[in-house]
Amino acid sequence: MFSRPTFLFILVVSLLFPYVRLLLTRFGVFREVQDYGMDGCKKLDQLRFCESLHIERDNGLVFFSCEVERMRWNPVMGLLDESVDNQSGKIWVYDMVGLDGQPYPLKLVNFVGQFHPLGMTVVKHPHEVDTLLLYVVNLRTAARVIEIFKVGTRKPQSMEHIRSIQHELINSPNDIHVDLTRAPSPDGLYSFYVSNDHGYENPFMHNLETKLGLPFGSVAYYNTALQQPQIVAKSIAFPNGITLGNSHRILFVASTFGNAIFGYHVESSESEPFPQLRFNSTLTIPVDMSVDNLDLEPTTGELYAAGHPKALKFLQHVRDRVNNRSPSKVVRIIDPENEARVEPVFSDSGANFGTSSGAAVDHTRNIMFVAGLYEDSVLMCST
Repeated sequence: MFSRPTFLFILVVSLLFPYVRLLLTRFGVFREVQDYGMDGCKKLDQLRFCESLHIERDNGLVFFSCEVERMRWNPVMGLLDESVDNQSGKIWVYDMVGLDGQPYPLKLVNFVGQFHPLGMTVVKHPHEVDTLLLYVVNLRTAARVIEIFKVGTRKPQSMEHIRSIQHELINSPNDIHVDLTRAPSPDGLYSFYVSNDHGYENPFMHNLETKLGLPFGSVAYYNTALQQPQIVAKSIAFPNGITLGNSHRILFVASTFGNAIFGYHVESSESEPFPQLRFNSTLTIPVDMSVDNLDLEPTTGELYAAGHPKALKFLQHVRDRVNNRSPSKVVRIIDPENEARVEPVFSDSGANFGTSSGAAVDHTRNIMFVAGLYEDSVLMCST
């Protein structure tokens, strides 16, 4: 017979083992990563530590959200060195029309204070010709904030700040999707979805969520006319990239620690201030990595996802990028609202290009860009 302490030990281990194994699997401990799809790619070396990107296809402009001090300033991962420059982050632009130019940063106009960008999206201004609206998550010291800027479409050199949005229900914003299915507010701003990657702001609980992959994140919807948000989806393990599908009836949410992309049916009408989201398990798309950002290619309806196939290596890389290389992976999901067939597009062991956090494709120009959260460049690849 076992002694009582031995019995209790065996019982605890047997109860915890399935969860620990699941956690190790989701963190990629047992995954092997093969190099694939690097041919036809070149590096844009000016673009360092870029988290997300957006292709404005009509104008041939690509926007990148970059933070050169990310090794010291990344509140998502608990890095808070307040000695970094207040505006070390930049939004960069690359013009695809010539393909022989160089990326360059936009100058901040009418903006004072810290600027450390993370998730970002760009849409056309509803009223002003040749003008874009840029929505950016700003990782300030006191709180994460949504910043909205105006940007020109013809060789833009600056971005003019027009509003900051902060609310307790948008406590940990990571990515943004602007809702073009609803009319803009009287001042010309669209409402938007925003993912909250963590539920707790307390440093200990925030870190516990990260290390254990706990499902305390959420998605909020901000109504710009009412200037109020509402939580529309919750209990998600690190919700990250978000985007509506081509039908505008499905919202896709990347769950970084769920190794999946979740689908929510959207029920929305102009008579209601907030949409209703209904989770549908049949729309869940398993992905063999910790999914980061998403991008929808509008001409094909394909969904592109970048992420971290070995998330434990990524967490180690955050603290020491010299001795811990974090692999990269990009997949495309064909017909994501129905068949949802997942196909590999790019992967790397981390030796050539690691920490992939965002990918976007322009099928008209046959170009793909891949951003790496802790990389010294962005990849530009022919497709």
